[in-house]
Amino acid sequence: MYRYIALSWDHTIPAAASAAGMIAARINAGPLTWDTAFDSPGLLVLHTDPKEGCMQAYPIIGKDGRQRGVVTGKLFDRPTADDQPMAPNAHLDMAQSQRILDSRGQALVDHHWGRYVAFVHDEQQNERWVVRDPIGQFSCHYIPHQGVDIFFSDMETIANFEFLDLSLDWENIGLYLKYLFLIRSSTCYKKVTQLMPGERLSIMGDKRIIEQLWDPATISQTNMIEDVEEAARLLRTMTMNCVAAWAGNYERILHRIGGLDSSIVLACLTQMDNPPDITCFTYYTTGALDGDERIYVRMATEHMGVSLFEQERSISKINMARFKNVYHSPIPENYFHAVELSDFECDLAKKTRAQASFTGIGGDQVYMAPVQNHGPSDHIKTKGININTFKYIIESAQIQNISIWKSLKNTLFDFFSEKKFDAHINNKLTNSPLISQNIAEPIKNIEHWFDSDNQKIPNGKKHHLYFCSLSLDYRGLFLPPHHVTPVDPIMSQPLLELCFRIPTWLLAKNGMQRGLARYAFAEHLPREIICRESKSSAVSYYKNLISKERVFLRNYLMEGFLSKNKLINHELIDKYLSDDKAISEVPIISALINIESWTQSNSKLQHSI
Repeated sequence: MYRYIALSWDHTIPAAASAAGMIAARINAGPLTWDTAFDSPGLLVLHTDPKEGCMQAYPIIGKDGRQRGVVTGKLFDRPTADDQPMAPNAHLDMAQSQRILDSRGQALVDHHWGRYVAFVHDEQQNERWVVRDPIGQFSCHYIPHQGVDIFFSDMETIANFEFLDLSLDWENIGLYLKYLFLIRSSTCYKKVTQLMPGERLSIMGDKRIIEQLWDPATISQTNMIEDVEEAARLLRTMTMNCVAAWAGNYERILHRIGGLDSSIVLACLTQMDNPPDITCFTYYTTGALDGDERIYVRMATEHMGVSLFEQERSISKINMARFKNVYHSPIPENYFHAVELSDFECDLAKKTRAQASFTGIGGDQVYMAPVQNHGPSDHIKTKGININTFKYIIESAQIQNISIWKSLKNTLFDFFSEKKFDAHINNKLTNSPLISQNIAEPIKNIEHWFDSDNQKIPNGKKHHLYFCSLSLDYRGLFLPPHHVTPVDPIMSQPLLELCFRIPTWLLAKNGMQRGLARYAFAEHLPREIICRESKSSAVSYYKNLISKERVFLRNYLMEGFLSKNKLINHELIDKYLSDDKAISEVPIISALINIESWTQSNSKLQHSI
């Protein structure tokens, strides 16, 4: 797995320079082999396991021919038009590098895209700055130590550094427990901070300045695409180009396929000029129709002419003890997939010699599969009432499976309501009786590029922007060690920006979730897949798992850190997991297990200085 670690310090301070030397020595004395990506007095960037065209270092060369910094990760050049193809890898020439330097990283966001973190040292100003890509699928966290800022993509890299203050932040753990999809710069370690997607951190002396370089709200209201045929053409072309760019440097890939979004990705892969060897795989559960998509998966793979592995999920094969030793990370993650399925995926990757694992993750957010459709009220707010308004009210009724009159009522209420957008309003954990009521009150600042107070943005587009801000880390869904790169091509900056510019009432074309995407790819997929509106769900499967492992889970939570720190309701947990009542609370119980697993694994690193 590709990783980086970077040290930033003021080279004019001898103590900081000495500390940087000590930390660098400890890094190189560890089990991994590190290569130097950039080295100057005040900034050292190391990386491991680079593969050109996949994950690598891109030197930033100044006009004097000297290296001024480096981009770590995966970088693409941005085309000048929405329908232009994209090369599978960037090659920063001197002019591009100088543009990055002159703009202090803004050019990376404007003229490039990918999965990256960039580091630059301005020696004349004694300033270092760091830029993280807007989608945020490559981690960037940092921790201070004796005048040195240590940046890292993987917590495992610093896990055994006993000289660091890795004490847990129980207040933040409580917040992550209560607000499941919390997006913040602070983490569950007191001293570890996250550089948020699309941000630039400038360091000069004792000053730390963070600036946002990406503005999706403005993008969504600029050059809006309001012609449905043009929107469909551009969505299809951009999706194909992004998938082709990601896949262009791989010879053999895995592709996890299930529903519409992953089928779209497969269609794009097979229609490349020089497609890689593709092996598809899918999961299914027996005894529950909501967990079996094989009829659609077989249609897609047979239509595209690719091989397919079908893997049955069985609760009897899950080793629950693995939850006690999950990988280290700055915040809790969802470990169920990794604990249960990562071994199969890694074994399949070895068997097929795959270099990457593709998914359709992100389609619900980017193509827009809303719980509540705001398209009609967005249309009124943007265009006023016209001949098309009633059409969108009817389509909204179809999406939500409600009457036209209720859709009209909802539209009028949504349009006239002055209630502010609340990203956590539908979060079941927020008001769950299983969560301690002593946890801090609702978060007022999401601390991200998403601006919920922007009055120029209609509510539906606010929901669209917010859910697109929920990104996955590069490590994805695997338990380490693994040697296959996860790729979610739908979560690509050019595709997101394009869909931001498409109004919500067009994204819901024909009264269907992800309706415009269905329309755009109607000639590329079997009709049954395009028309299918049901989604696979693992709820029944996890109900059975919780019922089977009720005794283990009761003891796990009752005797765990969340209970000891009074973050959960001890008595209610006991009651819920003593009978089948817990089965009705699958999302909440699952979240508790994930966060308890994180605390048990990461508390072992807690060597407070």
